Amino acid sequence: NGHGEIVALLRDAGSEYNDAVDRLLIAWHHASRDEVDDAIAAHQAAFALDSTLSTFPGASQAVCYRASLQGRAADVLDACDRAVRDAQEANQRAAWFARGIARALTGDAAGAITDLEAVAEREAESESAGGRYDSVPAWIAALRAGNNPFTSEVLARLAEPAGR
Repeated sequence: NGHGEIVALLRDAGSEYNDAVDRLLIAWHHASRDEVDDAIAAHQAAFALDSTLSTFPGASQAVCYRASLQGRAADVLDACDRAVRDAQEANQRAAWFARGIARALTGDAAGAITDLEAVAEREAESESAGGRYDSVPAWIAALRAGNNPFTSEVLARLAEPAGR
């Protein structure tokens, strides 16, 4: 994408390049642009090349989240699990959030509650509480009551860019 100097600096600093990582970055790029079919395909290709890949769990989280919001949660549960498994401490909340939504959308209410409770717990500990995770306690309550809170309206609101 015209950033050859940055690539050269990274390689000179010891960064490695391989096709699996390339596919994972492409998956993230497609997910960030809501090109869900391409994101899923690239994510699957990355792990077909290297099933042990744990670099850049944010790509798996992005694929999980964006695909789930577009009705493809069942197709990305593996990406969701990878995101949670490989997330660093600072990004665990986003990974649990994405997987919680995917689990709810695929009928796994108990799993969704577990993930969303982890989000709520981290949110309670956070100094930056508020915003994106405000509805989590209500979603947990709805799931416990046997209702799926992720209506088309909620999914549409979650799909809006931040700050809208």
